Amino acid sequence: ESGTLQPVVAAAANPDIIYTGGNNNAASSGVLKSVDFGRHWTKVNVGLTDTRIHGLYIVDPDGNHVMVGTPSGVFESLDAAATWTHVTATAAWGVANTFRNGTINGKPYLFVGTNAGLGNVPLVQAPLINQTWSLILSPPGSAAWRTNPVSIADFRGGVPLSNSVVGGCLWVGGRGVLHLGTVLNTTAMAWEVQTDQPCQSMAMDPNDADHMLVNNASNGAHIYESTDSGKSFHGCLNYRGAVMVAIDRTGWFYVGSEAGIYRNAGGCVSGKWEPMFDRRIARRNGAVRDKVPHDFQGINIDFGGNPAGVAFGSDQGMFMKNVKNVSDLRFISGNGNMNNNIIMHPSIAEGEEPNTRYIVTAMWDWGPVASWDNGTHWPSWQTPDDGASVTYMGEGGGCFGMGQSKYALCIHHHDVGFSSRGGKNFSRFIVPHGGSVGGSEFARAVGSRSVPSGLVYAPMTMGAPPWDTYVDKRIACDPSQVQGDLGVATSYSCLSQADIGLEYKWFPGVNVAIWRGATDKHCVLCKLAGNASTWNMSAAPGDVSFALFASATIKTIDDYAAEEAAAAAARQIRANRVRRDDPDGPGDNDDDFKNHVAKQRQLEYNSTCSEWNAVMPQVAYAGLSAADVTRLAVSADGPGNKYVLKSWNFGANWTWIQMPGFLQGVGGFTADPTNDTLYTVAGSCIARSYDQAETWESCWKAPGLVGSFEQIIIKDSSTMIVMRSGDVPLRTTDGGASWHRLGSLVNVAKYGLHGAYSWSGKTLAVSGVAGQLFLWVSRDDGDTWTDETGDYSSMSGGVAQWYDNTLYIASLGQGISSKTFPE
Repeated sequence: ESGTLQPVVAAAANPDIIYTGGNNNAASSGVLKSVDFGRHWTKVNVGLTDTRIHGLYIVDPDGNHVMVGTPSGVFESLDAAATWTHVTATAAWGVANTFRNGTINGKPYLFVGTNAGLGNVPLVQAPLINQTWSLILSPPGSAAWRTNPVSIADFRGGVPLSNSVVGGCLWVGGRGVLHLGTVLNTTAMAWEVQTDQPCQSMAMDPNDADHMLVNNASNGAHIYESTDSGKSFHGCLNYRGAVMVAIDRTGWFYVGSEAGIYRNAGGCVSGKWEPMFDRRIARRNGAVRDKVPHDFQGINIDFGGNPAGVAFGSDQGMFMKNVKNVSDLRFISGNGNMNNNIIMHPSIAEGEEPNTRYIVTAMWDWGPVASWDNGTHWPSWQTPDDGASVTYMGEGGGCFGMGQSKYALCIHHHDVGFSSRGGKNFSRFIVPHGGSVGGSEFARAVGSRSVPSGLVYAPMTMGAPPWDTYVDKRIACDPSQVQGDLGVATSYSCLSQADIGLEYKWFPGVNVAIWRGATDKHCVLCKLAGNASTWNMSAAPGDVSFALFASATIKTIDDYAAEEAAAAAARQIRANRVRRDDPDGPGDNDDDFKNHVAKQRQLEYNSTCSEWNAVMPQVAYAGLSAADVTRLAVSADGPGNKYVLKSWNFGANWTWIQMPGFLQGVGGFTADPTNDTLYTVAGSCIARSYDQAETWESCWKAPGLVGSFEQIIIKDSSTMIVMRSGDVPLRTTDGGASWHRLGSLVNVAKYGLHGAYSWSGKTLAVSGVAGQLFLWVSRDDGDTWTDETGDYSSMSGGVAQWYDNTLYIASLGQGISSKTFPE
């Protein structure tokens, strides 16, 4: 499978030539092209300044003349998508989301549904940019075509129409209602608005304007059919839960949603709805899985100029109907080597085989995935040797490698997965008390810039542990009450290990932890009867005692497991998509429809709402740098105090330390690769720790070190760069004694810069998003730069991780890419 796709078109004279693209949850793939029926794909975005793809259309039979619809209007290519030109006449029309061929006064026209209305242009075998582009407005009080595909019929009763009949579910008064219209000319339509027919999507029969399907979830049976131009409707075999509908030129019906694509070849009386499926065969073990549910985004009729041809775009790639055997319910997958996924943050680690790198990444619209052969294949966790996965993370989060090692972490909310095998056989740590963990940083071993020492740090927000703290006090605990001695610890690790032990049920009944800081520094756990007011407590300078709240309710690992089992059961109900009598029950197959309508409502009635943040603002990643994407996807924000989550053994075990008040706004940590100093940034403050995050000095004061700081990039103890919010970065070459503006980045400073040095420190990479992602590389610490962007055209993402002198960049809609820089 691949990432989000919506429109899919193929050349009539050569269906091996396919164009597709997508736009959903911040994915912006641009236009992708295949010349071998979906086996291999290339990006074709030169001149395409907006890569959020909503619509595609091929003008000529050979696939050389192509139109694409974006939120910036229409673009045109005359050279098989090698280059694109913006049709400026459409620039003010907003989202161009559907192309349909039709007729005006007996002449062929191309129609395009947009925010502003129904655009149209004479359909000729010549540059359409030079033709007259016109706009048919919606009826007064009706919205236009921002969220609704255009449906068109050019026949009635087998007779060609001189003017197309157009249908759609345009919004009136807070809901979609059926709109039918006969085109009068290039700027006018004879509209019929059926305000008593609510609908979310509809499909005209392209061969008969009297025949249509309407998706209406207002009263039980959702799919309705009319054979008399909408004068009357009847149900269609009680099908419910669709988001989109279509009728191909052979008269077959299709509906689509997260439940999958269902087709009906026999009509609404004697036909039946049958699920189409994708057969997935695991490469390594031969396991076969037939999958019906996909999060479908578009049904594309007339595929390849074939009356029976249909292609389907989804959040997991694109699939095609088998036109050589139309009775076959199995899709033909066109995903090939497509890499248009929404990548949150990948981990690149040493593989167990010679010259291999294991890659594990968190994704959106899909769970975490893994490659054991440098990214060539993505089997994830299939065999017993692969061990436990991190699929409990679901969508989002991020994964993080640790330099020259086999260690990898995957983090999302309260989950921290640890692997010592590059991503195989993960163990899991659940942070208690509503905790949420951010991206990790690792310290280096003495004498190495790339080998980890074992110390790992991550920001964490967590509710206060339910313990009272008594400094310089020792609670009396006789030998019969001692439950265990955890050995040498610190005061904070004593508390955290006692707290974690209750969560994981290692220390049942423990309600006291005593850190003997004045003597052997051991952490002793006790189980005392009564409450703290009845316990003997004596002065003990240097000791710290912790007493569990008498009213504390401990959420154990069993409670988390029960919650997850309930959530999994609800997801399975939804995945099964068994049609139910109750149209409003939780988890039933109405939910996808309800979510889709909620998204439509935001887009139709909130002028500031973008396609990216409708319904789910937490995935509003469009236009963000890799650092900003990671901060959103792997966020340490939430209720409670800010801590540093700390591991001393590469992430296998954890403790935490509360950050001081002036650093409660920290978002991450940076380790100096040449010494033990740890840095953190909080607004206008950069602070340093010299004792592994146990204490922090006050905010760094130095000449020139001013502004709102985003990131500190460290080559060594002398040379560092500080990225500032919307301002020119600062650089020091004297260990921070003085800081100066990095003038070479003055023209791009406002574009959310994020950077990293290679392991050797010889190569510095910086990325940002100026409409589209750009990547610059410097060999002289930022004095001069080389633009290495190449054909990259994602609208989000950037630098993810160096592995030696190979840079990996992640994007939302163009997967993971890498390039090696000779050093």
